[in-house]
This record gives sequence, C-alpha cells and structure tokens, in this order.
Amino acid sequence: QPGRQQRDGELATRHVDADRGGGLLVFGDRVERDALQLHDNFGADMEAQLDLGRSYQRLFQRIQDLDAVTLAELGGTALGGGLELALACDLRIASAKAKFGFPEVTLGLIPGAGGTQRLTWLCGRAVASRLILTGETITAVEAHRIGVVQWSVEPEQLVEEAASIAARVAAHPRHATAGAKSAIFAAAEPGVDGFARETEVVRSCFESAQTRDLVTAFLAR
Repeated sequence: QPGRQQRDGELATRHVDADRGGGLLVFGDRVERDALQLHDNFGADMEAQLDLGRSYQRLFQRIQDLDAVTLAELGGTALGGGLELALACDLRIASAKAKFGFPEVTLGLIPGAGGTQRLTWLCGRAVASRLILTGETITAVEAHRIGVVQWSVEPEQLVEEAASIAARVAAHPRHATAGAKSAIFAAAEPGVDGFARETEVVRSCFESAQTRDLVTAFLAR
C-alpha cells in the first residue's frame, strides 16, 4: 500500500537519524522491493507516487549526512533503488558476482531517489549518462573500473574484506573521519568554499586532545 510504504520510509528515516552514534545495517532485496513498490503504486495518485520518491530521497540523504563512515557490502544484484542506496554510502565493496544498473529508462522512468545526482557526483556525467540513459547492467568488475564501487572481491572474501575495511576506518579518530567527510562533500556543494571548509576541519582537528596526543606520539618516534 502506498501509505504503508511511505510510513515505512519515514520510520526508516527516523531510525537512521536516531542511530547516529552507532553503525548502520541495511538488509533486503531491493530488486524484489522495487518491483513490488512499482506494482503497488502504478496507477495510484500522482502526488502519492512522488511523495514516496521524496521519502526515499530524504532517507538516503540522511544516510549520506551521517557523521559516521558508511560501508555498503554488496553481495548480489543492486539495480534501481538498491544502487541508489549503495551510492548514498561513503564506501562500497562488491562481490565479483554482483551486478549493478539503473534499468528505469527501459520502463519509461528515471532513477528517482537521488540516483541521477549521486552517480553524476561520484563518477562524472559520462558514466552517469552511460548507465542511466542506456539502462545497462554492469558487472562488479566493470563497476569497480569506472568507480561505482571502490573494491571488487571474490564472493568468499566479501564478508572478511568488508569487516577489515570497517575495522580500519573505525580505528581512526571519529572527529577526523567526520571532518574529512564534510570536506569531501563540500567539493560538490554549490556556493561552498571547499578549501575554507578544509581549513575549518584542520583547525577543529588540532583543537582535539586526541589529535594532539597522536601527533605528539608520532613525532616522538
């Protein structure tokens, strides 16, 4: 039901907002879910359909805005909304057997939960045009080559490699990774001076006792 799906999206958004202090785990088969939502919403009131898309835009934006580093572990097929969710994360690691794409154009639609924007920001207009305008489905190896994911590993290595990456990031001071995220995103924010943001983050890092202790220990080696 459109109303139920919208409420579910709002609940998920609130959950993400409430979980800012910890990790974020997302489970589900987005291929089947996208098909189910299309079935349930096709022919529904236009504003109800658009509101559902907006609710997912808000959800994925909140994931992107988390001050924790987010990692998408992709073991299967991520098409449409599944890929949009992955693109909202900072890091993406995929099984070599995974597949990716935006097939919406084949149905006379376009990605409507931020996919047109994030894929362009992350991979450039040429890659975004290729995937969105053709509806092409690509392998994980190709997704890695063109920058859609940062790592592609054999299926049996996926969980271990994802855990290793997560542990590596978690070992860094939280204020540094959060500040780095802020500076990175400033590069794509119109009207924002990314260099100034970078300097602000450096200042805040130097004001941290943890940073001062780490730098002092490093210089004492």
